[in-house]
Amino acid sequence: MDKIKDLFKKKKKVIISAFVVLLCVVGAIVYALIPETIAVEKVAKGNVQAYVSEVGNISADDAITIYSPVSGKVSDVKFKNYENVAAGDVLATYDLTTFQEGVQAASANKKYYQDGYNAAVSKNNEYKDMLNVAQVEGEANKQIYAGLLESRDELDITKEARAQEIQYQINKLEAQLATLSADLSSAQSELSSAEGDDRDDAQSRVDSIYHQIESNRKAIMSIDTRSMTIEEYTVYLEVLRHLDLIDRFWSQNIQNESIAKQAIVSDSQIAQYSDSIELAKIQETQANRDLELAEQGLLSSCGGTIVQRLVDPGSTVTAGTPLFVIQPDSGYKVKVMISRFDIGSVAVGQKAEVIIGGTTYNGVVSGISPVAETDSSNKPKVKVFVNIEDSEAKPTIGLEADVKIFTDEKKDVLTVSDTAVYTDDQGSYVYVLEDDVITRKDITRGVSGGGKVEIVDGLSENQQVITVPVAEDEVGSKRVAE
Repeated sequence: MDKIKDLFKKKKKVIISAFVVLLCVVGAIVYALIPETIAVEKVAKGNVQAYVSEVGNISADDAITIYSPVSGKVSDVKFKNYENVAAGDVLATYDLTTFQEGVQAASANKKYYQDGYNAAVSKNNEYKDMLNVAQVEGEANKQIYAGLLESRDELDITKEARAQEIQYQINKLEAQLATLSADLSSAQSELSSAEGDDRDDAQSRVDSIYHQIESNRKAIMSIDTRSMTIEEYTVYLEVLRHLDLIDRFWSQNIQNESIAKQAIVSDSQIAQYSDSIELAKIQETQANRDLELAEQGLLSSCGGTIVQRLVDPGSTVTAGTPLFVIQPDSGYKVKVMISRFDIGSVAVGQKAEVIIGGTTYNGVVSGISPVAETDSSNKPKVKVFVNIEDSEAKPTIGLEADVKIFTDEKKDVLTVSDTAVYTDDQGSYVYVLEDDVITRKDITRGVSGGGKVEIVDGLSENQQVITVPVAEDEVGSKRVAE
């Protein structure tokens, strides 16, 4: 009985072993007949954003030098090196004493020139009035004087004519008297020698001559020798008095005219007075402006960090003296060096991402150098500046930052993973599964980025593209998609 059981156990083991062998053979046949699996993805429409990625150094706006707006003494300095300041902060204050004195002096100077100008204009107007009066009155006195001269001359002519007439009458009578005197002498001679009746005749003749001589003498004595009547002489004296008076008035007019002409200030001199006032006004305005600026103190024109303090309390400075150097906390940018292969796709205005210490900030390409430079590996590259646009970004200047410049973007185009795309001397291609057979497909690629490649030509939507490496001798092999 035991032998039968042992025999049965042995047969059972043989059967089981045979069955296992049979299963292995069947499995091998099945494995040989079923293709291997392979990783694929379908060609699908999507967005592709191309970018250039580089590492660069952070910089900011150029350091700003704060200059003293006025000349004066600095009374206090509010900040030290490497302290942060905000735009509008008072960096330093000024001693206001000299500025206040400057305003007072400028105001007094303006008043001095204004008073001088007013006085000059007032005096000038007085002398102009004086000149006008002197000329008008002088012309009137000249006319009056000429009229009086004419009246005097007429009286003189009348007087002279009358004097000549009187003298003629006197001369005539005196000539007659001389003749009678001669006749008397002759008659007296005849009388002394005459006798008888002749003597009586001679005596009568002598008496007659005596009588004529006496008449002539009486005639001479009766002549009015005055060349003017009392009325005429009175008028003559009045004319002479007026002539003297008008002459003095006219002479005063001439003198006043001469004085006025010499004293009147020319328009150019008045303009100089006016210019002096304008200059004084400008100086007063400047003094008030300096006082106002000094009262404000030295203000920071930007927010940032003081990298140089060039002034100490008590220092005397002049306008334009540099007092602080501030590194602004604005205008942050990253300088990256782009190779010749990528620079053609980079342009000003393109969006970018700046990654600093794990934080990503928005950026934009702000400048591209027109001249290539050699980098640390002695290769020529082009310097490109990317501005950080996020206002909250306050990175440390000089540190490195990762930069992505987005050079192109295509939307709703056919895409595949960049791991599926290959390139050789003949161009770009992919491997696809067509009817479970590995097939090579030549493609025309477009932009690429973010792990995606745009397919311009060579593939259609939903085709299965192999995403794992494929050896050339595997082309034509059967595979099934995982």
